[in-house]
Amino acid sequence: MLAQYIMKRVLQLIPVLFLISLMVFSIMHALPGDPVGLMLAGSESGSVSPERMEELSEQMGLNDPLPVQYFRFLRGAVVGDLGTSVRLRQPVTELILEEKFSLESIDDIEDAFRIPIVRKIGKKFNEEHDE
Repeated sequence: MLAQYIMKRVLQLIPVLFLISLMVFSIMHALPGDPVGLMLAGSESGSVSPERMEELSEQMGLNDPLPVQYFRFLRGAVVGDLGTSVRLRQPVTELILEEKFSLESIDDIEDAFRIPIVRKIGKKFNEEHDE
């Protein structure tokens, strides 16, 4: 009975993960800017030739059709290859495992949402308590 339940939940997880991967891929392609331009910004002194940008786009597979790019992204994610960070030029999986990304910024974002909510709840509780 428990094994059936677990199997059912795992099977329900597959389409959810597929949709999440599709959303992440879509958002990454909808963001303004060019990954090649971002990667080359400041790294190659002065202006970058269009030929160099085209060469890098080809190397990164950005000239391929979107379905081909998506399935390459999906295949890499399944085997744990999350690609290379455009900014740091290191494998994303290694960066995550090394914990190079600071959680302090996430804490700041969380505080920005939590503090006003807690204040409202406290104020409401105080008003109800005074009555």
